[in-house]
Amino acid sequence: MKYQYRTLVTVGLISLILSVISCSRLFPGSSPIPDSASTIEEIYDQHDLEEQSMRQLQHPIPDGPSHLDGYTRDVYDELSVRFPRLPNPTIIMYIFPHLSLEKTPVPGYSTMFQMYETVEYALPGEI
Repeated sequence: MKYQYRTLVTVGLISLILSVISCSRLFPGSSPIPDSASTIEEIYDQHDLEEQSMRQLQHPIPDGPSHLDGYTRDVYDELSVRFPRLPNPTIIMYIFPHLSLEKTPVPGYSTMFQMYETVEYALPGEI
C-alpha cells in the first residue's frame, strides 16, 4: 500500500513539473510570435474590408429606386387589398340574471362573439 502511494505521488509530481515547464517560456525574450506579425485588430479590419468588397462584387447595387422593383411592397400588392376580409359582424348578446344549476344566483352580463367561426377572404374581384 505504501509503495502504491509513493508511486502515485511521484507520478503526480513529475506530471506537475512537466506541465509547468511546458507552459513557461524557455528563454525570457523568445516568443513563437514574430515581432512583425499583425495585431488582431489589423487582421479583423483586413478581413472586414475583403468581405465588403466580395459582397459588392457578388451583388452590385445600382443607383436609383428602379433596382427595388419587385422587392418592395406597395398598396396594389398588399394581401389585404388583393384578398379582402369578408364581413364578419360582432354580435353582442345580453344574458339575463338567472340561477345556476347549483341554485346560486348569476348576475346579468353581456358577451360578444363573431357571427362566423372562421375568418373568410374574398377572391380578387369578388367584392
